[in-house]
Amino acid sequence: MRLAPFFAGLCIIACLADPTVAASKKRHSKPTSSESIKLESLMKLFPQNAPSSSVTEDTSEDSSDEADSKRSSSNKNRIETITVKGAVKTSTALIFNEISLKEGDTFSVSKLNNIIKNILSLGVYSEARYKRNGKTLVIEVKENPVIGKVVFAGAKAISAEELQNAIQLHPDSVLSTKALKSDIFAIKDLYQSKGFVEARVIAVISPEQDGDPLIFRITEGVIESISVTGNKTTKTYVILREMDTKPGSVLQDKKLREDLRRVYNLGYFTDFRTNFLQGTTLNAFQLELDVTERSSNGSFSFGGGFSPTAGASFFSNLYWDNLAGTGQLIMLNSQVGRAGTLQFKYFNPWMWDKRRSFTLKTWLQDGSVESFSTTSGSLYRNERNKGIQVGFGIPASYELKTQHDFKYESVVLTDKNRSYSIQSYIFGISYDTRDVKFNPTNGDFHSLTLERALPLYSHSIDFTKYDLELRRFIKTFDQQTIALRLLLGQIQSPQLGDTDLFAREIYRAGGSTTVRGYSDYDPFAIGSRLVVANVEYRFLFNDVFQLIFFVDAGYAPQYKSSPDDPYTEAVPVYNLSRYKMGKGIGTRIQVPMLGPIRLDYGIGERDQFVHFNVGYSF
Repeated sequence: MRLAPFFAGLCIIACLADPTVAASKKRHSKPTSSESIKLESLMKLFPQNAPSSSVTEDTSEDSSDEADSKRSSSNKNRIETITVKGAVKTSTALIFNEISLKEGDTFSVSKLNNIIKNILSLGVYSEARYKRNGKTLVIEVKENPVIGKVVFAGAKAISAEELQNAIQLHPDSVLSTKALKSDIFAIKDLYQSKGFVEARVIAVISPEQDGDPLIFRITEGVIESISVTGNKTTKTYVILREMDTKPGSVLQDKKLREDLRRVYNLGYFTDFRTNFLQGTTLNAFQLELDVTERSSNGSFSFGGGFSPTAGASFFSNLYWDNLAGTGQLIMLNSQVGRAGTLQFKYFNPWMWDKRRSFTLKTWLQDGSVESFSTTSGSLYRNERNKGIQVGFGIPASYELKTQHDFKYESVVLTDKNRSYSIQSYIFGISYDTRDVKFNPTNGDFHSLTLERALPLYSHSIDFTKYDLELRRFIKTFDQQTIALRLLLGQIQSPQLGDTDLFAREIYRAGGSTTVRGYSDYDPFAIGSRLVVANVEYRFLFNDVFQLIFFVDAGYAPQYKSSPDDPYTEAVPVYNLSRYKMGKGIGTRIQVPMLGPIRLDYGIGERDQFVHFNVGYSF
């Protein structure tokens, strides 16, 4: 009994000394509590890959071999080097910017396919592919040809230089299909910005090899023909000569609108429409202009009147614009009363080509004629005057025109047994951007007139006269506008003190044409200079009726007929204390065959006056 513990101890020592037995016990032993906790934690972190707690040693060894195999395969698929081939004319940086893989990443077919798509989307490569050379990724590309020159076939309205500046592609650059698409839109946008609404690129011929040209085939939209319908009186050539758009010219929206404005400003039509018909060739158009003529461009009127100062008078007026549909004008006025008057005017706006006009005016007046004196104001004197004036208009453009007139006038003062004559050259220049000349809502109309007397005879008077008129029309709301005018005038002469000679030449302030609210027959100021400012707010209800509110101000600084003249006073033009103001309300009624009837009720400083006239105030 005492030897049993001894043999038991030997067996334990033997087992501990024998490694096979120890290993066997180790393989079949249960894990400790700490080992169980560790496995449970791994299973929570990696629930699908973590071995179960019941995995045997053999199973554990098999899993380890599989992981080693995967790690070996992963190392084999890793990218160690990336190279690019075929990029000679383009920078390899373009390609590397599109490669989302980097050294150390594994090969991925889906990523490589996306990389190839991105490289091709750059537009400068016709082909792109990849291949694997061991652990090296090779990207091979084929570049597009180099452009020899850029040709814009069919471009006439816009220069090749301007078109080239608008696009990205240029000679000696690699063709980019991406830039090419953008350039096609850029060319169209450039044409659109200049009003060529029908212009577009219809074809592109790309270079096939280095040095070949890149050709944009452009059609600009050509006007093949222009026809006019609806004109029963007006000659067709009268309409077409106002248009800069001609058969064979490129259709330009802004230019065509300007042409139609010019046609409307002739005053012969109330409406017009444009139609575009398909031409006989691609992108060619036939322009059809359909107009509606006014019922008449002529008028004949007669009547009479009576005033305490002028007495009874009778008149007859013949006015015929667009004579026989040719655009010419004649006017014949006659008046019988205190004085007999006969006036004739002929005007041809296209006497010669390019709007060179011709004007002829002649007149004869005999009897008691209204005159003005710096001392007594309005008065009448018996005189006989006759004259002729010939003018030539030479435009620099449609907006800027010059006028050159030559005038001869003979005046006989029958009561004073005295006579004098005027021979003068009149130069005028005007700038007109009004939208509608006869009833403007927007734009400017400025004019400067210089009249220089040419004293050819001993009885000729010598003077120089300057007149400046500035007008501006500002559209505020629909059918509403503000009309502004500034009128400046001055006359200079060594004979200015002789009131007999200059009674009809000096300036008058007050009345329907200057400052409303004051008498037309008794102006509040007479002098050698004139300053008038007018402001009107116009309500354009329709083509027939208008309502206006107005404010006028002005003065004509008097001059001394001689240094010792006690009746007159030289007043500076900047002395505002002498200026007078008028305000009021008025209407404009368009009467067929007569024109606008102007009726203004003006309120001055002391009195109110109703002014009745034919035509617009300015």
